[in-house]
Amino acid sequence: MAATLAAGGDSVVAGSAAADLWGFRDHKGAIEVVRPAGGKRRDFWLDGLGVASRQRVVVRGSRYLPSADRTRRHGIPVLNVARLFLDLSAILPEKALWDAFKEADMQGVLNESDLLRCGQLGKGWKGAGKNRELVRRRHPEMKDARAYIEGLMLEIDRDFDLGGPVVNQPKGRYYPDFVYEDCGLLVEVDGAESHSGRLAFYDDSYRENELRQQVRQVIRFSTEEIIQDRERVARIVRLEKEKCFKLMALEAEPGRES
Repeated sequence: MAATLAAGGDSVVAGSAAADLWGFRDHKGAIEVVRPAGGKRRDFWLDGLGVASRQRVVVRGSRYLPSADRTRRHGIPVLNVARLFLDLSAILPEKALWDAFKEADMQGVLNESDLLRCGQLGKGWKGAGKNRELVRRRHPEMKDARAYIEGLMLEIDRDFDLGGPVVNQPKGRYYPDFVYEDCGLLVEVDGAESHSGRLAFYDDSYRENELRQQVRQVIRFSTEEIIQDRERVARIVRLEKEKCFKLMALEAEPGRES
């Protein structure tokens, strides 16, 4: 708050400091502030009463900063998330940018209409193409992923064109991670190594056996598999889907008992 007050006008926190304020990327260093005006960049140091430690503030102007791109977080003036990603696209490496975008998506702070609007902005601006690619790549189910590892699994599904599962939707009294409803394949992520103790493993086993009665196949991947061997995970899912489709064909044969 002190940085924006010192910068004056309708200044808002921007850049990596804004991402930290929103909670989807850590930042240490200078606080970037943007204000709706032209002019040269200026720096100053913020200290004194109400400031925990001496902070460098970098102020830059923007000729296009409408009120729709400005909001408040914990009472502090800040860029809204969609406009912020347009700015971050100019300064972050691709992986760091995508990781921040996924985290923001899973936290539920992305607004679809704002994303589409900001995706049309900035043609000719540095990073504008990367921002449009973010919007294009966004998986519509990412907002339903309950954990980061589930988000990675959704990436694999998209990148290898596996068909788009439903996510965390009820099957009886359980909420399985992913179900490919076109063939009846259920995919669970994060094996027993991520849980604490034998009872947790027993619960997973009981759950899995019950779910097997409602679908054609259940497979499970560990965190390590999903992070370290994406191609293998995609290959297994594709092969298991093919097996499920064959079972479907057999079940549909005339005179075959279910």
